[in-house]
Amino acid sequence: MIRKIILFWVVLLLVTCAISNVSSMTLLNERQQSNKANTVKNTLDPPIVWEKTFGTFMNNDGGSYVLEISDGYILTGYNQENDDYDVWVIKTDFYGEVLWDNTYGLDGYKEISNEIKQTSDGGYVIIGYRLSYGEEGNRDILLIKIGEDGYKEWERTYSSGVDERGYSVIQTEDNGYLILGDIYEWFGYQNYNQKIWLIKVDEYGTIEWEKTIENNNRDEPNCMQKTRDNGYIILGKTFDSNWDSNIWLIKIDEYGYEEWEETYFNELTCWGNNIQQTHDNGFIICGKRWKNSPPRDSELWLLKIDEYGYEEWEVTYGSMRDDEGSFVQQTSDGGYIVTGYTNGISDGQNYEFEIWLVKTNEYGEKIWDRNHGRDAIVSSGDCIQQTSDGGYIVTGDKGTDVWLAKTDADGKINTARQNSLKTIIENRLFIFLQKLLKI
Repeated sequence: MIRKIILFWVVLLLVTCAISNVSSMTLLNERQQSNKANTVKNTLDPPIVWEKTFGTFMNNDGGSYVLEISDGYILTGYNQENDDYDVWVIKTDFYGEVLWDNTYGLDGYKEISNEIKQTSDGGYVIIGYRLSYGEEGNRDILLIKIGEDGYKEWERTYSSGVDERGYSVIQTEDNGYLILGDIYEWFGYQNYNQKIWLIKVDEYGTIEWEKTIENNNRDEPNCMQKTRDNGYIILGKTFDSNWDSNIWLIKIDEYGYEEWEETYFNELTCWGNNIQQTHDNGFIICGKRWKNSPPRDSELWLLKIDEYGYEEWEVTYGSMRDDEGSFVQQTSDGGYIVTGYTNGISDGQNYEFEIWLVKTNEYGEKIWDRNHGRDAIVSSGDCIQQTSDGGYIVTGDKGTDVWLAKTDADGKINTARQNSLKTIIENRLFIFLQKLLKI
């Protein structure tokens, strides 16, 4: 412990002297003014901002889920190679520099991932689906377990004999996993059965139990979150006889038994894409709500409910065209951050589907919003997380590439600040000192 402290102050003194030649204000003086924490990470609180794209030429790649981890970020999506689509996992440092990336897939198949979660052993688990091409091709739920270095440990597929997809996965207390998927059976135009499929597997992916949940034979899941009572909340949508969709919410216990369910609807149609439990044990849902007949003129919809599913408030945000919320998270100040896309008018020009970030207070009142991805024809945000320095990490699609960006606390990407020499030194010092504490 004494060795760590001595090394810390020696390195800090040396780098502070170097920075003084670049700027009249040293890093030490900056951080001493905001001495609010005892850890190196929170004390330095570096203003790291950047954006990156990852992709292969003339192919279609996309990002779906991102996490902050101890030494950077990890994201999953898909990578196209000719006619094959593979699950793609990218590990970066805190500046978006790739530490490693791997693809997982079979020749002649299409594999798409929807979520990645860190596991208790330091590795990761990925959920998605595998599609075989051809006239008889069906999708199967795909579960992949990888180590912290990205090497695959095992994979499993799950099939009911028709068409299935995997949407969410959560590690359970016994080191197994609970999978949220669906079973989809197609009979013809607007003639199909679809229901939720819950699968509990052990730590190696072997099925322990499974359940199906259905409302009216046209039910599609979106995501699942673990709740503080050790149960789970499932968000989906259900279609009525007029093909209008409503938000469908199911609360289950740890064994998959239903505790309650609620539906939420608009005069026309609506759906929810993501749900998170809030600090008061309620839930926040984001999605979209149509203002008139689809497929145009929808708004980003934010819905707050209590722990039993009763609505507390709702709010919409939108332009003159098509807007949608893909992911929501409650922030440290009690408000919310949402990402998705907007298809509005900006600077007198019509930009097709820009990445959209919306920050609100605890009642859904908008504090600010930011648009990114204007240099691409189609861009959308798929996942956002508040980072330990108060900014945000967000991933999605920008044109045909995976987009990954680290913003400041106001959702901005200040490339001038990012490229300054002083900031580079600050950021590199931050990483070095964080690793030093692990010696």
